[in-house]
Amino acid sequence: MSVLSRSQLSNYSSYEGVVYCKPHFDQLFKMTGSLNKSFEGTPRTAIADRSIELNTKMSSLFSGTQDKCIACDKKVYPLEKVAVDEKLYHKACFKCSHGGCVISPSNYVAHEQRLYCRHHHSQLVKLKGNFSKLDRYDPSTVIKKFFREEAFACGFVHYILQIFLNSGADHPPITRIGAPLFDRFAHSLLSSLQEPQLRENLFDNHRSSPPPPVLLWNLMMRAYSKLRHSSEPINLFRRMIDAQAKPDEYTFTFVITSCAHQDTVLCGQVVHGVTVKNGNVLNLYMANSLIGMYAAFARVGDACEVFDEMSKTDVFSWTSLVSAYAKNGDMLKAGEVFRRMPLRNDVTWAVMISGFVSSGMYTEALGYFHDMFREFKPNEAVLVCALSTCANLGAFDQGKWIHGCIDSNRALQSSNTMTALIDMYAKCGRIDCAYLVFDKITKRDIHNYTSMISGLSIHGRGEETICVFQRMLAEKLKPNDITILGVLNGCSHSGLVQHGSSIFYSMESSWGVVPKIEHYGCYVDLLGRAGYLAKAFGIVKTMPINPDVVVWRTLLSACRIHSNLSFGERVISYLELLDCGSYSGTKVLLSNLYASLGKWGKVSQVRKMMGKQKNPADIGCSWIEVDGVVHEFRVSDVLHPQIAEIREKLGEILKRVGYAADATRVSFDLSEEDREQAVAWHSEKLAIAYGLMNTASGASIRIMKNLWTCEDCHALLKTISKVYDREIVVRDRARFHTFRRGKCSCNDYW
Repeated sequence: MSVLSRSQLSNYSSYEGVVYCKPHFDQLFKMTGSLNKSFEGTPRTAIADRSIELNTKMSSLFSGTQDKCIACDKKVYPLEKVAVDEKLYHKACFKCSHGGCVISPSNYVAHEQRLYCRHHHSQLVKLKGNFSKLDRYDPSTVIKKFFREEAFACGFVHYILQIFLNSGADHPPITRIGAPLFDRFAHSLLSSLQEPQLRENLFDNHRSSPPPPVLLWNLMMRAYSKLRHSSEPINLFRRMIDAQAKPDEYTFTFVITSCAHQDTVLCGQVVHGVTVKNGNVLNLYMANSLIGMYAAFARVGDACEVFDEMSKTDVFSWTSLVSAYAKNGDMLKAGEVFRRMPLRNDVTWAVMISGFVSSGMYTEALGYFHDMFREFKPNEAVLVCALSTCANLGAFDQGKWIHGCIDSNRALQSSNTMTALIDMYAKCGRIDCAYLVFDKITKRDIHNYTSMISGLSIHGRGEETICVFQRMLAEKLKPNDITILGVLNGCSHSGLVQHGSSIFYSMESSWGVVPKIEHYGCYVDLLGRAGYLAKAFGIVKTMPINPDVVVWRTLLSACRIHSNLSFGERVISYLELLDCGSYSGTKVLLSNLYASLGKWGKVSQVRKMMGKQKNPADIGCSWIEVDGVVHEFRVSDVLHPQIAEIREKLGEILKRVGYAADATRVSFDLSEEDREQAVAWHSEKLAIAYGLMNTASGASIRIMKNLWTCEDCHALLKTISKVYDREIVVRDRARFHTFRRGKCSCNDYW
């Protein structure tokens, strides 16, 4: 029992026949550092007093030890010893040999039989440049030391590489090195060679010494190939050929991978030619790199040629071929290859879904997304593509379901998915849901803000767009060109000429964003909608970029809105000089302008010219989602399975609201009855009829449209929203229109 203490039966410990109270037992063993603690069960009778044995035990802690301090060669007792790497020190002797700082086993560096604190060791090494006999070192510091030596010999560096990579072969294959260690060394090598002089020592000054080994070239190429859009691997490959070093299969793999990220396919074709000239046999990795490179430039023929020459393929080979067809816009062929694949992975599905999205085949993309769930859980890239599909189709229910999948998996809650969710909700007409997602993001970036700003702008909420933009600036985030475009678009649809002009003229000086043709087009639209046609025309004539057809057509559309025929004909004269493929679209705008002024003779002339061009205008299409299924309607549609019931319902609606078609807006010379009939069967009217037939009373109706909403449909939708007491949300080519109780959110300004 510890001195003058008596233990209760529930508060004691026994060790080697000696009984201790628990506080003294813990204290003694903390002081000695012994971990050999053995506990006996509760004895029937506790030992009353063992002070003699205790004194003997305590004295053994301070006498009879044979341990000596490595620094002062004196005895070191348990209470004052520090053990490091099987060496013992007094606590007072365990200090920095340079500054005398007290150090600990977790904060020291042993260098040339001396102890240093990390701070002084780092300082001394920088001053002296001595890297020998380091117990702990950074590979990049070792590499720099070797490359800085004037008597640099590539053979010696090759020997060091072999030691570092733990391989005795003269040219160890990369596959035997191990990817993590290889990447670590390559990264260190790359960081070491950021100094031009070091690169010159290694790769340029090889005339007086052997050229660098192939392994070293490969290390550098692999490190640089991970930096997208870097041309360094190609430059190193040229130097390698000049140095008469023979590239191996790994060299070509790294260089071809880099070629896939260049501006043109020419570099990749040259490297491919070198492989053929050198007689290199295409192994699996080289062939996959070539297919991936050709796929990046949509060179389907070249990719297929390489694929057909392969004796062995894997899932990457097939996926790259699918990607080549998808990037070329041939989704039919991509689907055929996809179905022939013996094995698919999540990347394969992502390539197919993104290909459908890029080709505007949103319904097919959504179908493939659902099919993917049978084999894989979608990754971030797939979810972003699926949300983009929902955004373009206005598939709110589908997008909401995907949101639930993201919420259930924390790993998928990234900035990209949050940005895609904001965009989806905004384009589905639920700007309130977009706000909820935006507000829940703890750390917002420029992409989150840009998506929110763009969403508000297409809803015509210009003032809110300005407020969110100012919040972004307050958080010290710098806007990019897309952010500025969203703000200008919001100002355009809200008539905020002063705000829009201020942002347009300060975007370069304040945020370093050089105006592009899209910014000029948006500013011209802002001025034109507000009626400043002369100023808008002056901007187009003096802009430093040659105006394209979109800018001129924007100005022509403003002339139609304000029924200004003189300006419209001047704009047409400039458009005819462009001789563009979208000639018919321009003529449609001009015929609409003539029709709005009742000049039917002019309309007929324009239509005859359009017939000679043999380039028909875009056909109006509308989409509506009901019970998770997206339905498509076209103007005067006859293909929908319920078209008879839909037309009957539409006739009932038009009769109930007292609709009379505005035939003056029809852009071709027909009889009055035919013109009224043509207006009555616009695609959004058919979609509205289907929505009223198949949704519950009072439910909101959401419609997507590929063209602008005409004045006649706009007036009708306002009336329907009032008579049927429905909220109707229509997204046309330019913006959202939310109809409630006979009014539109655009305030008839669109």
